[in-house]
Amino acid sequence: MRSRSGSEDVGVWTLSDRFVSLQGRSHLAFSFLHSYQLGREAGDNRDWYARSRNYFYQVHNQNRSELIAFHWHPGRVGQPEFPHLHIDGAQGPVTIVRTNHVPTGRVSLESVVRFLVAELDVRPLRDDWDSVLDEGERTFTARRTW
Repeated sequence: MRSRSGSEDVGVWTLSDRFVSLQGRSHLAFSFLHSYQLGREAGDNRDWYARSRNYFYQVHNQNRSELIAFHWHPGRVGQPEFPHLHIDGAQGPVTIVRTNHVPTGRVSLESVVRFLVAELDVRPLRDDWDSVLDEGERTFTARRTW
């Protein structure tokens, strides 16, 4: 993983490679990019915070075709302000295509990793994955601002 900063208070967290291969039956690949802003609480020079600015979580199949993507990128011209997902090939009375923006609530990285392990049979790297994700999700939920 790497973090880079374009200014003093904005950073980007992503993987060192664009996509990483995931272990499991499905031979999936995963990519994420999460931008954040660092700051200090008003009137308190000790407590720092990190606020999410946008995120892109993508799951690709073995052919590197995107299966599902969770996005939130407010402020992009011509794009929705709300968190959403893109899926490909969902058919029924209507066809949902990759260019549709299916609304979601705010999605944490922990919830996407849990989805990969629990629903898509990705093999976790550690036995205590569930409790590690629970702890991260609790922190995310307690500190989110919207």
